[in-house]
Parts: sequence; structure tokens; C-alpha cells
Amino acid sequence: MMPLTVKYSLWSQWVLPYTAVLLICLWELHDEAAKGRPHFGTVYFVCGLLCVILFFTIRKHAARRVEVLDGGTFLEVSVGAESEKVSFSNIERIEVQKFFRLTCIVLVLKVPGKLGQIISFYPIPTRDLSGQNEVFETLKRRLEVRQ
Repeated sequence: MMPLTVKYSLWSQWVLPYTAVLLICLWELHDEAAKGRPHFGTVYFVCGLLCVILFFTIRKHAARRVEVLDGGTFLEVSVGAESEKVSFSNIERIEVQKFFRLTCIVLVLKVPGKLGQIISFYPIPTRDLSGQNEVFETLKRRLEVRQ
């Protein structure tokens, strides 16, 4: 089966965000040290709080991440531990939502499955010659052939 969504690596999911937060915290510590009477406790508290918030945000986002695999005549959609096979005959329509260069594909099902009637995911960011998302265009053509 061919993946239609991007898998996030340890680097992009955990290391990069924490590196950015830690650099901001170091910058704040540097600025605080330059003051006459520095209050390092406040900076440590805020930086620790930011790291805790970031941890729970990343964990929540990872639990709700949608993974879509193309099985030829069906799409296998997984959200966390739940998985469902969606047949192309059960897809009523495919929509695309764009925000700048970010593309979101929305599948509207005829009969709702255990993941609901509307399934949305962020596809692999590839463009065809017309500038449209290649995954969306391929799915749209395949749905038109089936109908």
C-alpha cells in the first residue's frame, strides 16, 4: 500500500520544536542576566511551563494524526489506534481546502464509518504540472472513473 500522508520523524515532531523553545528561553535568560537585579526564577518557571505545554500539545496532535494508505480499490484510514478501510464506492465526493501552500483533502462518505462521515487529512505535498496537489488530483480522477 502506498502512503498518501506524511509521516513525521522524531526530528520534526520533537527535536525541532523543543530546540526552538529552548533557544527562546536561552535568549530570555541572556536578557535577564544583563539586568541589574535579574529574576531567574520567573524565567525558569515560564520556560518550564512552555516545555510542559509543548509536550502535551505534541502528544495530543500525534494521537489525532490521520494516516491514509492507498490500497488500490480502497483507502485505509488510521486515526491513532483506530483503522478503517474506505471503499471508493463509499466516497460521495472529494474536496480540497487550501491555506497558502498547505492542502487539506476532505473525503465525504455516503455511509459513515467508525471514523465518521467526513475524513480530512494532509496529503504528501507534491504538485502536478497544473500546480494542484498530485494526491488530490489522482484521487479525484479515480473517483470519477468509479462513478
